[in-house]
Amino acid sequence: MIRIVGVQRGETAGQEFIVLQNQGAMRVLLRGHVLMTEGKIAGIDPQGFYAFPDEEFIGPGAFVVLGTGVGRSRWCAMEDGRYALRAFMGASEPKWNLCFEPIHILNVQHSYAERKLAPVLVGS
Repeated sequence: MIRIVGVQRGETAGQEFIVLQNQGAMRVLLRGHVLMTEGKIAGIDPQGFYAFPDEEFIGPGAFVVLGTGVGRSRWCAMEDGRYALRAFMGASEPKWNLCFEPIHILNVQHSYAERKLAPVLVGS
């Protein structure tokens, strides 16, 4: 279960980030998790939304540090020797500095995809 454990607001996109942690007992695929503000749900904040594209598994107790700025996702060693996934939103302007409403994390409950029909083999 991925949870938000901290929000660092900043004057620039490079200064702010959100810290997430897998507080469950199993690895969790990060892809498809969404951060959404209460204002986005209410329709008054058009930018309060981010969906993780990363195909990374987050182990129990592991952290994800989502920076607002530009960068490439990678695993980094923290001061205590554990690793954290450093991900980036790719925004040039700060997103969370004036957001004092609740920020929600949503996860994938179910996915549906059409089945591809197997080719029919015709014997001779």
